[in-house]
Amino acid sequence: MVVHEKYEWSNNWWNNADDKSLPRVLLIGDSISCCYHQVVIKKLEEKVNVDRVANSRSLSDPMLFGEAGLALENCRYKVVHFNNGLHGGHMTDAAYRKWLNKYVEFIQAKAPRAKLVWAMSTPVTKLNKPHLLCKDKNPGVIRRNEIAMKIMAKYNIPVNDLYSLVVDKADIRVKDGCHYNAEGADLMGGAVADAIAQYL
Repeated sequence: MVVHEKYEWSNNWWNNADDKSLPRVLLIGDSISCCYHQVVIKKLEEKVNVDRVANSRSLSDPMLFGEAGLALENCRYKVVHFNNGLHGGHMTDAAYRKWLNKYVEFIQAKAPRAKLVWAMSTPVTKLNKPHLLCKDKNPGVIRRNEIAMKIMAKYNIPVNDLYSLVVDKADIRVKDGCHYNAEGADLMGGAVADAIAQYL
């Protein structure tokens, strides 16, 4: 049985969808990828077109595979920079491990010529206290990142460690516990663009 959050959402974007002259890369993630997407577009301008599939789907939700699959079938991507870890709080570590393996294999099958890059999930902080990590939720983020690291090593997929990049920078966070201000978007967007650029 699929377990949903109270609100489920999708926010997908194809940049310069009518342009066939440049290669394309795809960002797959959640609202954090929405935060840095426009920065990546700007930093890789005139090199690639940067598309995005962002949603709240957990790894065990068939809708996640459906939405990612539609994007991967619609375009031939040179690089796929992907993440899933902040949603699906109902999943055990074992379930996360199982479904992340399936997700990696799914993306590899849909985009066999693309270079895959995994993005670590970013920290969760205490509500209204962006300088304090959330004692209830952030240990789960750390465990999922550790699980993902081992899985990516198995598939020889490089890892973009966004967690370490932002964990000690309270000034780039907003107060909702998850999201980032413009400075944070610029920092992460630069790291994502750099991770992608080396495979272009």
